[in-house]
Amino acid sequence: MAHSRPKPDTPPAFPGEAFRNHIGILGMTDSGKTTTAKGFAERLIEDGRRLCVVDPTDVWWGLRLLADARTPGYPVVIFGGPHADLDIGEGTGARLAELIAGQTFASIIDTSAMTVGARTRFFTDFAEALPRVNARPLQLIVDEAHLFAPQGRVPDPQSGRMVHAANNLVSGGRARGLRVMLISQRPAKLHKDSLTQVQTLIAHRLIAPQDRAAVEAWIGEWADPKQGREVIASLPSLPRGTGWVWAPTLEVLAKIAFPRIRTFDSSITPEDGEPLATPVDLSAIDIAALRQALAAAETNASPSRQPAPSRPQLEAAEKRGYERGLTEGRGQGMREAIASVTAFLDQLDARNAPAPLPCRPGSITSARRVQESPGRAPRAHGQSPARAAHPARACRAPPRPLHACAVGDACWDEAHWRHLADLCQPFAHRRLYQRGRRFGRRHVGRPRRRRSRGPARARLRTPAVESGARIRPLKDD
Repeated sequence: MAHSRPKPDTPPAFPGEAFRNHIGILGMTDSGKTTTAKGFAERLIEDGRRLCVVDPTDVWWGLRLLADARTPGYPVVIFGGPHADLDIGEGTGARLAELIAGQTFASIIDTSAMTVGARTRFFTDFAEALPRVNARPLQLIVDEAHLFAPQGRVPDPQSGRMVHAANNLVSGGRARGLRVMLISQRPAKLHKDSLTQVQTLIAHRLIAPQDRAAVEAWIGEWADPKQGREVIASLPSLPRGTGWVWAPTLEVLAKIAFPRIRTFDSSITPEDGEPLATPVDLSAIDIAALRQALAAAETNASPSRQPAPSRPQLEAAEKRGYERGLTEGRGQGMREAIASVTAFLDQLDARNAPAPLPCRPGSITSARRVQESPGRAPRAHGQSPARAAHPARACRAPPRPLHACAVGDACWDEAHWRHLADLCQPFAHRRLYQRGRRFGRRHVGRPRRRRSRGPARARLRTPAVESGARIRPLKDD
């Protein structure tokens, strides 16, 4: 499409071959970096190149007007934002990438009206789809690139996916015809995987030490650090609109004062009484067809994804999962331990059960007697058939079960109760041993300790030796 606008006065020192590779424009606020990028955009449109600008701050719509804010400028289609020709949503990123890849007009994607989460999801889909569907040279300008490829830890998984898509767009997009121009006022916040892919660097005024360190890191990656000392030292004092152009592959290193742009500077604050901008005639572009395509993309899009959870929500969910798993694990361990103790007791009953003491006839009270069942063996000494069948249940059982994990009411001796208590101690079944001792005294009895002096008394103090206590030696009788 032919344009009647005069060619912008692009500095002749800037090589046109640099537009074939990635370009980085760095500078603090009010240093002139956006003006420099707009001058390049004017030149690219005049040369008939395909152009797309990702604008998160609503400062690029001025390409539609000339500097007087009355004369129409370039026929640029604006997607989204306050000056939109077509509205877009967070679910139209992939479809919009397909439309831009198949069209020849210049376009601006304004995401300033989106929330941070919506902008993240939109750009992720857009950056993932554009290298896949684009097959022709396309100049892609990403303003405030540190918002789309931030350096450092990302707050949620969705942002991590966006960073990966942005880095892949820069590193692998050139093979698909993408020439990316990154603009950032915070070089320290721009991801190094994207910044190191830039082959031409334009550095405007930078004061923060960490931002100048990012430029110094790029110089160490692409150029001679000795030559970069003059550049780094002069960055804090550069006037507005002046920057260093360094293209090591083209052997260009020059300080350039970039001229003013010819279109309306929409990045400045409007003054009182300034007339409103007049929209340009876009009759040559089928806006209705584009609107219909975007509407179809919204209708056929997958259901809206839920916003990614915040870090406190992730930590709370992780804590709940840990507590639930710990509770289930303890319950499972308790059940397995009880099963192990039960199996051990069964084996003990079968092999090493102590011999029961004989019970006197009539020792079981009438309240405890159980009537014989038909077909069962006769009771011995007043016992029920169930008790007579079990060799360890010859004596009367305790009035109630010893514990939930107890599998018998045998009158075992002291050693067996101690062994059972050692098995159950990790699971707080100490009560089993205590009750066993009580019933053991009633039926089996407990050997009384000798009160004699001498080695036998010293042997009774053996546990104190194991605990590390000092024992006074005793004299033999």
